[in-house]
Amino acid sequence: MIKKVHFYFIFLLIIFIIMFIFLFKIFNHNIKSYAVEDSYSDAQPVKDSLPPTTDTSLPISLEDIYTPEAVTPLHLLDNGFELPLNGSSGYWSIKLSLLSNPDYNSSKVSSLTAGTGFKILKENNDWWYVSINNCNGWLPNKYCMINLPDVIPSIIYDDTNSYKSLFLSSQKELPNITGKQLYNVYQFNSRLNKEEFIMPIMYPTAKKIAKVQHLALSNNQSLKIYETFRPLDVQKKISSNLSFLMNNDSTVFNGINRNSWNESWFIAQSISNHQRGIALDVSLVNVIDSTYNQIGKYSYTSIIEYKECKMPTRMHELSADAVSLKYGVNSNSKTAWQNVPLSNTMTESAICLQNYFTKCGFCPLASEWWHFNDLDTKDLLDGIYSSGQYYIRECLSSIPE
Repeated sequence: MIKKVHFYFIFLLIIFIIMFIFLFKIFNHNIKSYAVEDSYSDAQPVKDSLPPTTDTSLPISLEDIYTPEAVTPLHLLDNGFELPLNGSSGYWSIKLSLLSNPDYNSSKVSSLTAGTGFKILKENNDWWYVSINNCNGWLPNKYCMINLPDVIPSIIYDDTNSYKSLFLSSQKELPNITGKQLYNVYQFNSRLNKEEFIMPIMYPTAKKIAKVQHLALSNNQSLKIYETFRPLDVQKKISSNLSFLMNNDSTVFNGINRNSWNESWFIAQSISNHQRGIALDVSLVNVIDSTYNQIGKYSYTSIIEYKECKMPTRMHELSADAVSLKYGVNSNSKTAWQNVPLSNTMTESAICLQNYFTKCGFCPLASEWWHFNDLDTKDLLDGIYSSGQYYIRECLSSIPE
């Protein structure tokens, strides 16, 4: 009898121990889950913060990046963009003619001045069939700019010069520039069904930017573009007011003329690649939340919430604090920058941004971490460049068919 009691007692004890271990694992798992959820809720991202305060960038290398909750970007269309060309706004960059056929020898339909807006109807190799003022015809697309939001709507656009310029030098305001509206390209876009900035850039350059954004989205990040085309009048106004400030403020003078740098590195006194339509000022953000939007029968990634990445300076700080390389190199060379060490002020996010762009064929500007040039398109244009002596004023975009 005693042996039976001992047997039952041992049997019950074993069952009790097993149940205790099982309950302990469940309880411990719940504690860990709660801790993870709680830590995430305590780290809510800041939307549209300037200047950014936290660097949560990806590793400098673009190889073998592990992002378990990364955005899954939709495949680019055959045209290389997120949306079709049909219904996009385009802009003529030089003075030329609208032609009756996709042939330079065909008859002229009408003459166009630089900066003229039109709606793209279709593409035939290197030509666009467009509509302008109830008149249709053909244009060679390599001389045309396209409105980036119409074809890459997943990018975050924030042309601060269109409402409140951020330009500073050694953190000091430029007279008549800082905080001012330098032009206005913010208007309703019928294609996107919302207010959006017009962001014109040369068509071949736009194709490269689509690749950069696709790469960034795959790594749970996105481009935030501050400026593409800049009118020449605005360029000259910024330049003259920076010169005035520099010559009257020793802090600004010393901030610009440090080491091998000088004023010309931070703002061109004449036509720059912004006027040619082959440059952009851009930063990087980490995507917190995104969804898919629908335009007609097409879907694209739409970023709902994001967090600014930490950069060497805030956007458009015109001083040696913003340099990306240790010293200047020929900005017209496609390879010279590769032989120069990075500036010590470059953050991991700034390096990651540079890697995205250089991997897709852009060249960084030595003096500005945010500025990238498309020298391939510059070569393609054979010296026939936009002068920038016009303002972009029209958004003619419509829903793609």
